[in-house]
Amino acid sequence: MAKAWLLPRAKPVFPSLRMIRIRSPYRCTASSADPSCDPLSTRIASRSGVGCGDGSFLEACGVRPALGLDWSHAAVQAVRARGFPAVRGTLSDAPFRDGAFSIVTMFHYLEHVASARDHLGAVRRLLRRDGKLVVQVPNADSWQRRILRSRWAGYDPARHLVNYSTETLARTLTEHGFQLVRRTHLSLRDNPTTLINSLTPQLYPPAIASREHGPLLRLSASIAYFAAVLVAMPLCQLEAFFGKGAAVMCEAAPHQ
Repeated sequence: MAKAWLLPRAKPVFPSLRMIRIRSPYRCTASSADPSCDPLSTRIASRSGVGCGDGSFLEACGVRPALGLDWSHAAVQAVRARGFPAVRGTLSDAPFRDGAFSIVTMFHYLEHVASARDHLGAVRRLLRRDGKLVVQVPNADSWQRRILRSRWAGYDPARHLVNYSTETLARTLTEHGFQLVRRTHLSLRDNPTTLINSLTPQLYPPAIASREHGPLLRLSASIAYFAAVLVAMPLCQLEAFFGKGAAVMCEAAPHQ
């Protein structure tokens, strides 16, 4: 049975030098100390599902050598601008040998794909036998979802294709060859912002940025959004403590 993961560890969650990160269907970052993971000898894949974004996660990890994989030319250029090598590619065609990585993280990825089978299968291929997978998705069994119903921002229709609860996420991982190690509903980034995005979607920063507002109005909206998120934090901490947070994160290991 998975143990509860209520508080962050004192030690880093990802101590290994070899990792690949998949934050959403549009975000994927890989780093490795293993030269056999060099993607430059493989073909460049066509534009598709996963990507390393702007490389900020790689930079925050402080791990070198490291590399990025993305279908977006702009993202690849952004990663290279940070001093990391990067190539265009997809998760299914990831140009790395089997068992090349010890950590795979999938933050807000699985809810964007209709079937988890192929994606989790690709992750198992990339993981070492003693590797770990960390997955985070919106929690459809959260207090927020139960109270707000169709207004809950975690649904994000059209973009989110599958709505996971704590139990269905655990079952999905188990059915696709992983053993649940621990889980948490604590997310200072996602839980309060999901609540505020549900209650005041007009303050959502990307929504403000997409409209033709003056700089003063944009600044005022940003301050109001930040203040609302701070006010929401105590309630979101409470729901996380009872296992009903707006996001659920699981750590899993491949079945041996």
